[in-house]
Amino acid sequence: MYLYRFYAKYVSIALILISVLLPLQQVRAQINTDRVMSIGKNALYFEDYVLAMQYFNVVIGAKPYLAEPYFCRAVAKINLEDYVGADADCSLALERNPFIVSAYHCRGVARLNIGKYEDALADFVKGLELDEYNPALMTCKGIAYVQMKKYDDAKKSFSEAIGNTTRKCPIYIYRAKANIMAGDTVSALEDVEKSLALDKYDADAYAFRGMIRYLKKDYKEAVADYDEALRLVGKRADLFVNRGIARYELNDLQGAMTDYDAVVALDEDNVVARFNRGLLRMEVGNWNGAEEDFAHVILVEPDNDMAIYNRGIIRSHIGNYKGAIEDFTNIINEYPDFAQGYYARAEAKRRRLDEKGARLDYNTAYVLEHKQKEEKQDSLKTRKKKDKSIKKYNRLIAADPEDEEKRVAYKTNYRGKVQNVNAEITLQPNYVPSYYADKKEVGGVAYSLFVKHIEQTYKLPRQLYLVTNTEKLSEGQVQQHFESIKRVEKSGNWTDKNKLLARALDYASVQDYAAAYDDLTAYIQIDKNEPFVYFFIAEMLVMKYKALGDGDENAMMKSAILKLALDNYEQCERLAPDFAYCYYNEANVRVMLKDYQEAIVKYTKALTLSPDLADAYFNRGLTFIYTNRNDEGISDLSKAGEKGIYSAYNVIKRYSENKK
Repeated sequence: MYLYRFYAKYVSIALILISVLLPLQQVRAQINTDRVMSIGKNALYFEDYVLAMQYFNVVIGAKPYLAEPYFCRAVAKINLEDYVGADADCSLALERNPFIVSAYHCRGVARLNIGKYEDALADFVKGLELDEYNPALMTCKGIAYVQMKKYDDAKKSFSEAIGNTTRKCPIYIYRAKANIMAGDTVSALEDVEKSLALDKYDADAYAFRGMIRYLKKDYKEAVADYDEALRLVGKRADLFVNRGIARYELNDLQGAMTDYDAVVALDEDNVVARFNRGLLRMEVGNWNGAEEDFAHVILVEPDNDMAIYNRGIIRSHIGNYKGAIEDFTNIINEYPDFAQGYYARAEAKRRRLDEKGARLDYNTAYVLEHKQKEEKQDSLKTRKKKDKSIKKYNRLIAADPEDEEKRVAYKTNYRGKVQNVNAEITLQPNYVPSYYADKKEVGGVAYSLFVKHIEQTYKLPRQLYLVTNTEKLSEGQVQQHFESIKRVEKSGNWTDKNKLLARALDYASVQDYAAAYDDLTAYIQIDKNEPFVYFFIAEMLVMKYKALGDGDENAMMKSAILKLALDNYEQCERLAPDFAYCYYNEANVRVMLKDYQEAIVKYTKALTLSPDLADAYFNRGLTFIYTNRNDEGISDLSKAGEKGIYSAYNVIKRYSENKK
């Protein structure tokens, strides 16, 4: 997977430049689309993919028959690692113009990343039919063959690419990787040497030669190569991690520790560095530091069993026997045949004076060990990150260099590679009535004729919004709402539904949801035909539900509150069947109740009424994933990202990697 993801970064600029030369058969009638396309391409060049995509959306909306904006949007999506979306946009471009070589190129790279290797190969072959001497397509064809484990074909394609370009160095490295996968380290090393002979300042070539030398157990030379790579590129986490492992093999514990310190300084959540440093700290007797590292690993990856077991060992050593027993018990529950776990827990129980429990664990461990005595363990000091064998709990991790490089290099919020932002995977929130919209937030404020009608009909004192994020009120604003509430109370007119609704909004503004609910309920006693009030009541019930917290206490009450909210949404829908945000909010509540199928129906209804409702695409995408319909989920998340919910790209990335 590293091979073609690395390549995707290499070709993206070339794709952007090629796009300028696309054979446009259409004559644009309006200069503004030319201008918008130009601005979008500038944004692509400067790697502002999110912004670029918004410009291409404008052009597509104005002239959907053009191929170029679909292709350019695909380039933006592929750089956001939305490979499904890039695949779809390239297909749309090719439907409009089947002679765009770069679109076959881009779609092929996207398909490689979603595991459609044969389809990707077909795209590269088609591109070469149109441009037979294109070295980039030859290189991609080689990468596709590597993924299909056809290494001889791959090496042939890479050799053809080398013969058709002056930029040979990267392709030598790709061919070296193919040789490594085929088990030919000698040829791999020869290719790297050829690359370095042409460009002695290529840090990636030194890094790859360091990896080859590490595999050949030439640790001293491997360290020298990582030294040179770091000298050329500065601080890069994957290089520190791999140099640290090579130093460890040379018994340079202090040097290895220094490398892992450097990684943690770059990225405090780096699991590989934290785990490896934790083991090294145990080895040198820094037990408290080791516990801190493993605790952080568990914070980032709560199901990291090896970190849990190592923390148990540390807790037992420093006298926290209760904590150690908890950790060992968690591991034994997960691996009931792990003899070492029973021995470790027996010792912790013995030190807590639980002789009976210790004896039972010791006897269990003895029986398991006797059954497993024929098993042989290798003598390696390291393991691959994907190797989850609990018996290798005390081995350092050999990191994936590409993954580590990404995590450190692209730490921005919503510019550049937003798919690497570590977004929390939760539903987009409900839309609620409010006088205040957080203008600093992108999106989250809905325009609705229905709400505008309410504002005008009831002569509300302020503009009314539907929002997902409300602005924090100043002390003066809070005071204004309290004064407004007092004025209604002094009037004593409890049958004026206008005043009841206005006061309910005041109460909601100061977060007195129970009082708002009471006023809205009183309103219903006067007028049962106002759909907005039912919608508002449902939102106050949801707020009440959230106020009860996340625990299991009051579970029956919480369930009843949500079901009452559903009743109010349904009443609103009967009176206002075209109000999309009601269906959307109802779907969110159904997800809370784990009624996923009905939630999907409601999200779909909301999208039918409001096709640009990005939040509904995002939440329906997650709901599809909850029901193991990942392809449909990723498709919806792609649309959500396209429409502005940029955290969707991080979710796409996670679930695409899990799928693989």
